[in-house]
Amino acid sequence: GGGGGGGGGGGHGVSVQRGAARLRHCDVTSAVGACLLVSAGAAVRLERCELRGAAFQGLFASGKASVAAAHCDVHSNGAAGIEARGGAAVWLHGCRVASNGKSGAFAHSFGRVCAERCEFSDNGYAGVEVSARGAAELVECHVSRGRRGGLLALGGGAATISRSQLEDNALAHVDVREHGHCALDDCYLARGGASGVHASDGGRATVRRCTIVKNRACAIEVHGAPRSGVDEADNWLDDASNRTGALVIDGARAERPQAQAC
Repeated sequence: GGGGGGGGGGGHGVSVQRGAARLRHCDVTSAVGACLLVSAGAAVRLERCELRGAAFQGLFASGKASVAAAHCDVHSNGAAGIEARGGAAVWLHGCRVASNGKSGAFAHSFGRVCAERCEFSDNGYAGVEVSARGAAELVECHVSRGRRGGLLALGGGAATISRSQLEDNALAHVDVREHGHCALDDCYLARGGASGVHASDGGRATVRRCTIVKNRACAIEVHGAPRSGVDEADNWLDDASNRTGALVIDGARAERPQAQAC
């Protein structure tokens, strides 16, 4: 996955276990751990902080912890920029999560990440990754230049994305596999290195009112139907600008069951 390392040991820049804390205008780093560890049900609020240059995560939340971050910059960390697991919940507003070694945000093992008006860019794995019953919700976000794609949902992970832009990701903008699920509404997916939306190995997606154009492969691609699938309606899937067409199922172009919206 896109997290990796830096768990409950020492060496973190700031560690909050139980209780509550508020950090404002802080610059946090760590040469051997995470910039910020929040665990054991602790609650932390961050405002205009920079979490950078850690050996592992920028922010690591576990053990039913809760973190609310506004206008923070999480960048240049060795593992995920933000990792939430073990029932932890992270809320982001107006944050930049960029140039991290693995995924920008990684929610797994019942962890949850909710982001509004955030930027996820230039991360070493996916912009946002959910697995092992993790969940993510993105509203009015921009996800770009992820080396393993924009959103990756696998292992029962689930994501919802609305009113967001996914652009210039190296692989699929949305990749659902291994019973992962993603619901997209009113999003723009363009100039991807593979398909706009890709479903395989039991992954499923719902796509509504989206524009999917100018991708290196097709707009929507499904492998292993009907076990895998994409339910789509009221979308603009430009057959001409997506290199291999609008819809491809198990390697063959397919007719869309719904009328294409203008």
